[in-house]
Amino acid sequence: MIKMPTQRVNQDGSPSCRPMACNSCRIMKVKCDADELGTGTCSRCLKMGRKCCIIKPVGRRIRKTKMQLEQELQQLRTSVEQDSDQPIGDSGFMEPSTPTISAPSEAHTIAMPPRYESTQRAGIAADASVERTVLGTLPRKLGDFELPPRKIDGCIKEFFEFYADNLEGLFHGLQNPNTLYEYSPVLFWTIVYVGSRNYTRDPTILERIISPLQSVFQQSLFDPEDAIPSIQSALLLCLWPFPVDTLFKLRTHVISGAAMMLAMQKGLHISGKAQDFVRVPLSQSNVEKEFRKTLWMHCQIVFQSNSIYDGLPPRLEMQEEHLDDSEIAAEHSFLVYHYHLHVHFMRRYRLILSISDLSTEIGLRIIDHAKISFQQDICLLVELIDISPLRKFAYHSAMLLFGVFYFFCGPGTGRDDGIKQAYTSAIAILSDAKRLDEQRGFANHATHAHLRIVSLAAVVVLRVMRSHLAELVEESPELAESLYFEAIQLSKKSSVRLNDLGGRNASILTQLWSSARLFQFKDGSVDGLKLLLRGRLVRFHPFVRCVMAI
Repeated sequence: MIKMPTQRVNQDGSPSCRPMACNSCRIMKVKCDADELGTGTCSRCLKMGRKCCIIKPVGRRIRKTKMQLEQELQQLRTSVEQDSDQPIGDSGFMEPSTPTISAPSEAHTIAMPPRYESTQRAGIAADASVERTVLGTLPRKLGDFELPPRKIDGCIKEFFEFYADNLEGLFHGLQNPNTLYEYSPVLFWTIVYVGSRNYTRDPTILERIISPLQSVFQQSLFDPEDAIPSIQSALLLCLWPFPVDTLFKLRTHVISGAAMMLAMQKGLHISGKAQDFVRVPLSQSNVEKEFRKTLWMHCQIVFQSNSIYDGLPPRLEMQEEHLDDSEIAAEHSFLVYHYHLHVHFMRRYRLILSISDLSTEIGLRIIDHAKISFQQDICLLVELIDISPLRKFAYHSAMLLFGVFYFFCGPGTGRDDGIKQAYTSAIAILSDAKRLDEQRGFANHATHAHLRIVSLAAVVVLRVMRSHLAELVEESPELAESLYFEAIQLSKKSSVRLNDLGGRNASILTQLWSSARLFQFKDGSVDGLKLLLRGRLVRFHPFVRCVMAI
């Protein structure tokens, strides 16, 4: 029996404009003219003598979206149990836990720029689906460590309020926890770790997150496809490293070396040549190019400074082509200023390191020339120095790093004058740090480099006060003593774990000031300007003679 064609309807009952087709034509995937002829059979079936059977079409099943499924699941969960950990702010309700991170690359299936777009996914992540912002913060799990939405919100808020400004331009559009996790689980947990350092509502997060984060981060360094988030995480871990009790356990130098080479593998060190380092065609916007330049500038500043402040030589020459800051956003003025300062400092620093023996007259002249030429190079930035306390701090830090080279020179008037200038810079640094701590809680959120330079300034003050120069400096002994004790307090505040570097730093500085045998040599003489330990570029190390104690 030949079935007459019927009008096709959609699932909602409305008529469909799609033409009907008989079963035979549907199988052969050819055009069916049963509707056009109006005879109840198509010309193809009529010609071949077949029954033209037009069956009722099966409507396509509309699949529910992920958001709808999550909402249904949440409704079931909330009807069974009441969760006390509700998110704050715009977090509307709890969401199901996500799987443990086993492969970071699996988290990047959301709508983002092309794969190598990782160069600017941070800047464009805010343009992703609006659905994520409607949902509340999801609970997340890292290994056996699970964190509820309320604490995730708190840690990430702490990070963006107090820490993110140290890396200008790298985390734009990632304030939403869900967006941040979809961008990179590794970066998400790194930011949570940094924010948890002073998250008072749950001090246990820091201890519980360190071990699983170390494992996941190490795996991410060997994932070239997801290099950019790994580099961003490395920058954070170099500025706020995992707490350890001795310098020999610091992993920041290994991390910075691996991340720097990963950045070069992605072509960040050559501006405008990203296409040369990938196989697929790239179509980079100006925003993406700006992000790559900003990221590479941060890599050089953080990774090289990290080595210098711990008494190790830097690895790479500075790429001075990035001094053209026309492509850097105007709001990143501190980054541009800091980069100019760093480039000019590194140029003179390498000049001084090229001298094998600084105790000679030539060594003294080289140091004088390097310091004077550095001041001349940055004379155009002097107006910026007076605007921000952090800019003052950065400038005085560079001047102190030049000044401590004079400790390696032979005794004489030239060395004494240089050390007195270093002492003046040290007093300025401790004063800046005290002012910043009073205004914005500097010690609680200071970077590793900031704390090392504060310690260096304290030891310079101590050495001068234990030498014949104590009576020749302009600053009063009472001021020097109060600022030295301020450095001890800053070290205590920076401590996030019992007996970590911050805590031990404060303890050692206290013992050094109270010691009656400090700087006393075998012949009975006391000279705070004399160095014994020189092999590890101790000119930049805060404890000089006592470095091996920590």
